[in-house]
Amino acid sequence: MRTPQRIGGEESSNMQDMLQQLKTIWERMEISQRVTMILVAGAFAAIVVFITFGATRPSWRVLATDLSGARTAEIVHHLQSQGIAHRVADRERTVLVPAGDVYALRNELAELDMLDGDSAGFKLLDQSSFGMSNHMEMRMYDRAVAGELERSFRELSGVGNARVIISRPQPSPFLRDEAKPSISVKLSMRSGSRLSERQLHGVTHLASAAVEGASPDRVQVMDDQGLLSRPEEDPITLRAGTNHELTRAMERELVEKAQRQLERMVGAGRGAVSLSLDLDFTRRSQATSRVFDPVVIESRNTTRESSTPVPQRGGVAGTQPNVEGQMGNNQEALMATETMEDETIKRAGSKENTTVEEQVGRIRGMTVSIVIDQRVRRQPVLDDDGNPTGETEEIFEDYTDAQKESFRQAVLDAIGFASARGAQMAQDPDANVDDRFSVSLATVAPVRSDDDVVVAMAGFMGTDFDEEQVRQWASWAVAAIVALGLLFVARGQMRRAQSAIDAEARRRREEEEARKKAEEEARKRQQMLVGDEDRAEQREAMRGNLMEQVAKDPDAAAQVIRAWLYE
Repeated sequence: MRTPQRIGGEESSNMQDMLQQLKTIWERMEISQRVTMILVAGAFAAIVVFITFGATRPSWRVLATDLSGARTAEIVHHLQSQGIAHRVADRERTVLVPAGDVYALRNELAELDMLDGDSAGFKLLDQSSFGMSNHMEMRMYDRAVAGELERSFRELSGVGNARVIISRPQPSPFLRDEAKPSISVKLSMRSGSRLSERQLHGVTHLASAAVEGASPDRVQVMDDQGLLSRPEEDPITLRAGTNHELTRAMERELVEKAQRQLERMVGAGRGAVSLSLDLDFTRRSQATSRVFDPVVIESRNTTRESSTPVPQRGGVAGTQPNVEGQMGNNQEALMATETMEDETIKRAGSKENTTVEEQVGRIRGMTVSIVIDQRVRRQPVLDDDGNPTGETEEIFEDYTDAQKESFRQAVLDAIGFASARGAQMAQDPDANVDDRFSVSLATVAPVRSDDDVVVAMAGFMGTDFDEEQVRQWASWAVAAIVALGLLFVARGQMRRAQSAIDAEARRRREEEEARKKAEEEARKRQQMLVGDEDRAEQREAMRGNLMEQVAKDPDAAAQVIRAWLYE
């Protein structure tokens, strides 16, 4: 088991080895390589600082917009008192704060009534003081109503800001017919928005209904482009604008139905439907009557009642006249008879009227145009000999007549074409309905372009990313790309330096191996020379021994020689 001191010593040794290796690499580099490495290190340090600064820098979000100068100053003063970072943009009409604080600050400003513009509304009535005259109270009430109207108008789609001024003539006891109050409305529309006729009509009547004694003809509405309403509104013009909007709305609804039905059959983006309606907004009533001639008796009731005769007693008051069988003196018998007859006759009326009102805005005519892309088929490209070249080409094929008819019928069924045409024929059988109801279907070759694919940018296509975030992320992406490029450059320089070091080490190894090889060869040659001398001495010694043996025993030597020769 290694002790902590030993582990620390190994780490220190590894660090020293690494530093020594880096020092060696630095010493092996050329001047140009050293300059490049210094520039790369400086750029990398700058990128790290830039990314760190960008990460710590707040992302600005819109706290409030479409503010007046006074309201902007009030919000800025509140933010400065709280020590919150902020920015003012859009010609001092928009206040920006860090993204992390935007929701809390909105709640805080809403609690302080700083996000409702300059419209205090009915809260002005809480500021009334003792001793205020009736005229001043009326003016304050008009200001409160104007503030509430401004809040209501700012909630309309497309309206950025609103300003309402109420002018009320001072009442006088000497005037019989006093002038009515007038209302001026100034609307600041957002970019690309404008008031419709229906919205203008609603603004006019809402303002006149909120102010006591005002009428719609005393309301003037103006936007950024000029006057929208006139002192005397023409009912026919207003009705025409409403009818036009209703026609366009019905056309859009029917086109959406037809488009969905067509795309289910041919595919998304491969067909388009256009539709035009002719609506009848005339209000008609049809009356029918039924006459009975002669008069018809519908019912007769007869009731008869009669009573039986009853004798009447009379005479002087006493016992005898009241005794049965006895009559009073000089009194005749009186008989009572009663008869009743009642007859009731009910006759039917001589005329019956029925009134039927037709639908307003019924379809009087419809024109439908259907355009479908032709089918695309890929086939191999053939050369002059009929052999495939390995490439493919697109060929456009038209649909069959049966397929076209099925597409046409499906679209018409989706929008109720047949029912609308039948209702019109039943309503006006003498008119030429076929001229007002027409359908056309065409197939075309799809148009190809280089810009078929459109990339949606974040923050500008309805996402939650604002422009500041996109710009910040783009800067980080550029910094990351530059950092990667610098890393690649530094890696190349390190590789080249390492290659030089490896080449130097390889050269040294080769020199060492060559030196060792030369020494080995020299040693072998020395050993060979020593071996030759030993063998020469051995031969001389053997020759001397042989001569001594021959001198001592010539016969034995002769026999040995004969044996060698015999072999």
